[in-house]
Amino acid sequence: VNDARRMRDLLIDRHGVADDALTLLLDADASQAKIRAALRDLEAHSEVIRQDLKMVSDFTQTKLARFFDKMKARGALSAAADPDALADYCYSIMQGGLAISKMNGNTAAFERAVAQAMTHLRALSP
Repeated sequence: VNDARRMRDLLIDRHGVADDALTLLLDADASQAKIRAALRDLEAHSEVIRQDLKMVSDFTQTKLARFFDKMKARGALSAAADPDALADYCYSIMQGGLAISKMNGNTAAFERAVAQAMTHLRALSP
């Protein structure tokens, strides 16, 4: 949620993307024509926006990787565990889960995916 809020704030505050354009892109009932128009407005800033979103993503993944590094150093993860791969795995679940939750209008699939990820992470404990 914090990452989504940071991305939204970045798009609005730094790049001047209209709040209603972002809302439209997330609105399941919006017409294709309205969505295409909003996307055209975003294309003008697309490379800078992509770079900024990547910066937020990299920051989050780095924090997750350092968290797993610390767990591994404490002996809470097996020696074979790869902190960077675990960070990618967890971040992908979070981002995909947010997208699916928006599409489905509920968090059930996201919650199931997180439960599976927790099972996987527990299996990495020595």
